[in-house]
Amino acid sequence: MDLTTGKRASKTMYIELPQDVQPGTYYAQITIDSGSIHRIKYREVIIE
Repeated sequence: MDLTTGKRASKTMYIELPQDVQPGTYYAQITIDSGSIHRIKYREVIIE
């Protein structure tokens, strides 16, 4: 995905998980890179 300066975007991600994944709290790492700026964000994912 490419964005020009000053633009914003929202995306929905669907992640396939193994059927035997254990319930619990996990952390997803999201990496954003523009070539000159590099950001890493973590988001909590709860499996019930």
